[in-house]
Amino acid sequence: KAKAKAKAKEFDYSGLEKGMKCNVLAEEEGKFFPAEVVTVSTGKGKASTPVKIHWVGYTNASDEWVGGDRIKSKNLKLKTQEAKAGLPGMPPAARRLLLVKPKVEAPLDPGFRPLVLGKRAYLEAAKDCTEKLEWA
Repeated sequence: KAKAKAKAKEFDYSGLEKGMKCNVLAEEEGKFFPAEVVTVSTGKGKASTPVKIHWVGYTNASDEWVGGDRIKSKNLKLKTQEAKAGLPGMPPAARRLLLVKPKVEAPLDPGFRPLVLGKRAYLEAAKDCTEKLEWA
């Protein structure tokens, strides 16, 4: 039987910015060490290793280009099926304005983010926009 080829994970590097701290897997030791993002490449030539990192405590000569499979950071996300397919979704800016954390956590659903709490902030930010959301 032929083994099925493992599907490569696709990462969303848009959350990584210059100067961000992260932990990166050092291939030689097999351990994670602190590093800092130097740059994120958007070119196709660096598609497999688009993030240049600087190892904290080492010289610039040890800087390295790495892929998402070696980076541990809350700002690095896997691409969702919706994003891969190019389907319309809520833009990140609108999500940031509309999905706000409530002052009191819901006891049965800690991830609960009511849309109503963000309505005022969204309307203020979108006051000059020609396209508006319809509120029920």
